[in-house]
Amino acid sequence: MRVLLLSDPHYDFHHGESRAFFLQDLPVTPDAIVVAGDVSNSAHMAEAFFCLFDGRFPSAERYYVLGNHCAWIGPHARSNEGGEPCVHEIARRHGFQTTGERELWRVVDGVLLFDLFYRPLMTPAQIAYTVDNDYFDVRSRQASVDDALARAAPPRVRFSVSHLAPNTSLPTQYATREPMFYNPDIDRVLRAHGSPAHLYGHTHEPVDTTVDGVRYVNAPVGYECPRGTLQDFGIVV
Repeated sequence: MRVLLLSDPHYDFHHGESRAFFLQDLPVTPDAIVVAGDVSNSAHMAEAFFCLFDGRFPSAERYYVLGNHCAWIGPHARSNEGGEPCVHEIARRHGFQTTGERELWRVVDGVLLFDLFYRPLMTPAQIAYTVDNDYFDVRSRQASVDDALARAAPPRVRFSVSHLAPNTSLPTQYATREPMFYNPDIDRVLRAHGSPAHLYGHTHEPVDTTVDGVRYVNAPVGYECPRGTLQDFGIVV
C-alpha cells in the first residue's frame, strides 16, 4: 500500500514557494494520504491546508490525527474566543477520516487512529517540558488504556497512526524521551491490534526503523522549507 505520509506540516509557517511544495505532482497516485498531526496553529490555515487535497488523488484513502498544536485552537483550547472549529471537523469536511473529538482511538477501514492523549500521572515538571499546557489543559487529555485493553480482543489493523511517538526505543537526537513527546501506552494498543506499521510525528525527526516486529515511520515536513520533494514522503506499508 502506497502512503503519502505528512507529519507535522505546520502549514502556517509556510509561505510562497514553500507552500507550493504540497502541490507537486506525484509519479504514482498514493493509495492513502496520512496527516500525523500539527497541521496549523489556526483554524483558518488548517482549512487552507486540507483544501490543498480537494480534487487531488480522488481514489486515495485519507486519515488525520490530532496534534498538540491542533489542540491549541478550537474547543480544546484554553482560549477559544473566536469560536474556532475543531481541526477534526475541518479535516472531515475535506474527506479525511479521524477519531471522535475525545475518544482515545478508533479503527476506520482497518486503520487504527489515535487521538492526542498522554499517560496518566505525569508530574508538573514533565508537563512544563513544553508550552502546550499554556494553550490547552494537558491533564484533561491524560488517560489510561488498561480498561480498554482488558475488554474484548481488538480487531487486527493494516497500520496505525498517532501524533505522539509511541515507543521510547525509537532513535532520537534528544538525550531524554519526555512523556510529553512519547507515550508507550500507544505502543501497547497498536500491538494489541497487531499493527505491522505505525506512522507518527511530533518529534520532527525522520525515522524508519523496526523494533520488535513493528515498523515505525516518521516523515516530518517541519517548519518553513520542507526537505526534498513531495515524492520523498511516500512510503509503502
